[in-house]
Amino acid sequence: MSATRRQILSRTGASVAGIAFTGALSELFAGSAWAAPGDRPPRGGYGPLVPDPDGLLDLPAGFRYKVLSRQGDPLRSGEGPVPSNHDGMGAFPGHRGRVHLVRNHENKATGKIGVPTVPGLTYDPAAKGGCTALELDGRNGVLGPRVAV
Repeated sequence: MSATRRQILSRTGASVAGIAFTGALSELFAGSAWAAPGDRPPRGGYGPLVPDPDGLLDLPAGFRYKVLSRQGDPLRSGEGPVPSNHDGMGAFPGHRGRVHLVRNHENKATGKIGVPTVPGLTYDPAAKGGCTALELDGRNGVLGPRVAV
């Protein structure tokens, strides 16, 4: 019995996929042995969390944080308050070692504080969502926030 080129490629692909799946499955089951009580790998990490006196973020000893901006704070550009519902952020390099943090605000019609409408920046004036940006100066200083989109 002869096989077509298509049949050979199909069977070879199915075999390779089966082998890969079997390998991944065996790794999954091999790792499940760690779930048995008293049989855990050594813990890494940075030690226990120290309660934050401000109640914002508990961190291990020796770590610190800085709040860059809060919902409701005034925008640097004077268009209103920092919007609510931050749901994502990206960091982009700027000039002279500065970094731009662009935050998305996923505000629906019921959002507490919408992104202000800015002529030339606002895509849909009826929507409350948009982005704000913070500029970090590289020395722990914050310039911003402002409406970005």
